[in-house]
Amino acid sequence: MYRILFLIALVGICIPVGYYLLKPKERKTELPVAHNGQRISEFKFLNQDGDTISKAEISNKIV
Repeated sequence: MYRILFLIALVGICIPVGYYLLKPKERKTELPVAHNGQRISEFKFLNQDGDTISKAEISNKIV
């Protein structure tokens, strides 16, 4: 008897949790806009000479 109740409770917990974990995530279609009107993904980071720098160089400078 307790085995059946335990299985029912287990299924009752697993179904909503599984649905929450497996449902497709909502995606925002618009990219955030910066103050200068550029899209965030279009940003290029410039060093003092005006050349673009890679993300690796930025993370090296931060550390």
